[in-house]
Amino acid sequence: MEDLRIRLSRRSVLQGLGIVTAGLSLEVVLPNRAHAAPMPTSYPPVSSEGLRANVFVHLAPDGLVTIVCHRSEMGQGVRSSLPVLIADELGADMAHVKIVQGDGDEAYGDQNTDGSSSVRKIFDDLRYAGATARTMLVAVAAKRWKVAPEACEARDHAVFLKGSQKVFKFGELTTDAAKLKVPAKSAVTLRPRSELKHLGKELPLIDGPDIVTGRAVFGADVKLPGMLTAVIARPPVAGGKVARYDATKTLAVPGVRKVVELPTAQKPFLFQPLGGLVVVADHTWAAMKGRAVLDVTWE
Repeated sequence: MEDLRIRLSRRSVLQGLGIVTAGLSLEVVLPNRAHAAPMPTSYPPVSSEGLRANVFVHLAPDGLVTIVCHRSEMGQGVRSSLPVLIADELGADMAHVKIVQGDGDEAYGDQNTDGSSSVRKIFDDLRYAGATARTMLVAVAAKRWKVAPEACEARDHAVFLKGSQKVFKFGELTTDAAKLKVPAKSAVTLRPRSELKHLGKELPLIDGPDIVTGRAVFGADVKLPGMLTAVIARPPVAGGKVARYDATKTLAVPGVRKVVELPTAQKPFLFQPLGGLVVVADHTWAAMKGRAVLDVTWE
């Protein structure tokens, strides 16, 4: 059964985070982004202090680092990899990192999740998201100590002065970092890969416990007031199309609302919808019964 449902907006996920808007806003240009991306519309306006490094990273004065995962969890553990990569480049301690799911928003750039591409296609771009924030935190610490930035290192959720006991926790640097000009990408240096603590190591699947115990909420679990369900009668062969159809019996099924013809797919098919007839109903059972009695001739 192919079940198409109205999806719950993920905007509500971020609306309850209380992520601050005051502070630093860094531009991170992903491969398909040729211009500065605005903040996602799902970020609510707030007035508390904090450093929003970019659309992916936010540092609060209490030291909490919030990292947004803009790809979808489809069983591959993406929320256990992308945020960790950003955190490693930043120098954050995962014990003080909160991972949240990003809404569908163009501000994040490409959010396509398939083909095992989430890590390999944006590996360095996400590293730059963390590295840019790290560069600005280090700049603040270096200015306070009156040393060159090269004399400082960011690790373990703090900036340390090499060869001394001096240290500033991340939260202590956020306000001043927000006042700095965002460095150009050419002025940001990525860490040697040897400093990425979790690279190449097994990571805990943070979504695993909720998935195997049934607490995780999937698209098919979502129920909204007035929500309808749709199922599709597909052509028997790729590239097939509807020659004619009669929806009289289908529309007579209690609960069926409408029958809609989909556009015919054109070669090359690639990721196009493959066409057919959509039966829209109040619930899945009515939609399936309506599809079963469709009078359709395929070409």
